[in-house]
Amino acid sequence: MKKRNQQIAKISVFITSLFVICLSVTYAFINLTIGGEKRQVITAGSLELELIEDENNLTITNALPMYDEVGMIQDAFTFRLHNKGTTSVNYKVKLVDITTGDKLNVNDVRYGLVKDGGRVIKSLSSLNEGIIDEGKIDANIKIEYALRLWIREDLEDNELIRDKDLSFRIDVEESQDIEVSYVGMMKKRVVNSEYWGGGTWEFILSKEGFYAYQDQITKVIFENKIDIPSVISADMIFDASEKQDGSVMAYLELLEENFYVLHIQANGMVIANPDSSTLFSCFSNLVTIEGFEYFDVSNVEKFGGYYDDVDGYPPRIFSIFYGCPKLELDLNGLDTSSVTNMSYMFYDCHDLTSLDLSNFDTSEVTNMSYMFYDCHDLTSLDLSNFDTSEVTNMSYMFSGCSSLTSLDLSNFDTSNVADMSDMFSGCSSLTSLDLSNFDMLKLEYSSDMFSELKTDALIIVKDENTKALILNINGDLTNVVVKAV
Repeated sequence: MKKRNQQIAKISVFITSLFVICLSVTYAFINLTIGGEKRQVITAGSLELELIEDENNLTITNALPMYDEVGMIQDAFTFRLHNKGTTSVNYKVKLVDITTGDKLNVNDVRYGLVKDGGRVIKSLSSLNEGIIDEGKIDANIKIEYALRLWIREDLEDNELIRDKDLSFRIDVEESQDIEVSYVGMMKKRVVNSEYWGGGTWEFILSKEGFYAYQDQITKVIFENKIDIPSVISADMIFDASEKQDGSVMAYLELLEENFYVLHIQANGMVIANPDSSTLFSCFSNLVTIEGFEYFDVSNVEKFGGYYDDVDGYPPRIFSIFYGCPKLELDLNGLDTSSVTNMSYMFYDCHDLTSLDLSNFDTSEVTNMSYMFYDCHDLTSLDLSNFDTSEVTNMSYMFSGCSSLTSLDLSNFDTSNVADMSDMFSGCSSLTSLDLSNFDMLKLEYSSDMFSELKTDALIIVKDENTKALILNINGDLTNVVVKAV
């Protein structure tokens, strides 16, 4: 299956000393300096980016760590995105880290982005590849932005931010989809936000179509031919295609005691939706999935999803297998050779005890963050053929895997990994961790990488330099043995 082609034009704007953050003994001193003319206009393709400044340099000084409500009323860095073309285009607005000195931990910084009146407030560490906004912008439309940064309110240790800085440039990417075919593509499952009163919002998975029977489905079978038996009643047949054109059909086969087998069919391959983060979420009685050889995941961008907060309320995370406590996964036949993002893939799969991913082709994957997060019953994990040479983010990858006693990652190529924060945090049963091939030269974020490891756990590294680096960035390893081979 051909992947979607894109034509990308980039706008890179260097902003002198943008977002420089340091701390005096008592106060967090935040200094945002914007160089150049009062207005800078840069164009690429049909997009125009205009950076809008105050008359003087924009500076925020003598700011204490603060609550989000206070941070959102500080002075802002403002800019505008304008599509001057004649057609709609996709865009991504990014913060690209260009810090050269002693870097401030992004976990300690919050950001607030106001976009045409709506707002997002998060930790800077939550950004995926630095993207602060993305979407589609119609012809001749302008989007107004205001961006603010502040130190999180609960930071008590001044030493964590003293004399440190954080610098960015802004990048904007424009892309246009070319010849995208949805024939045979599964429909994306909707996630709704609902207000429950008392100031509480919740994210709810839709139960349209066969999802109304999610608690009664014990088996899923992918099939490469649409062939629905005549005995199946009309109310058990569903159009599962993205375009609702009948190119993907599904039906429920009744088993005894009101349980069902879900058949998902297409004439050829069943094509996974780019957002497959909730495909089988909360199938509470699902035991097996068959026919992965007929399930094309080459277009998948998300196996797990981080759903944004509503007006400051906490977000919700789902994954493709979230809430499937009885699932016995055999992923043989699943072609992952084109997948670039496996973040959150097995997030919160509490009851998985064994997982063999030795057949996974991960050669194109760049993001494995939270991949096995909180798989706390997992005792066996085979990653022996993982190709991680392109991966840049492994944060929280194994966090909360509290039943793993040993983990052999000696085949991991980490030469491009920048973020390993909390990678093994909460792996409280680990006695042996083989990192003998780990290259940490590009590592930028490593906070709590080994927190809560078992006393006397053995970490194997490739040389004395790596050993010293690990001990230096993780001062809490007093009860752990780090051995260079």
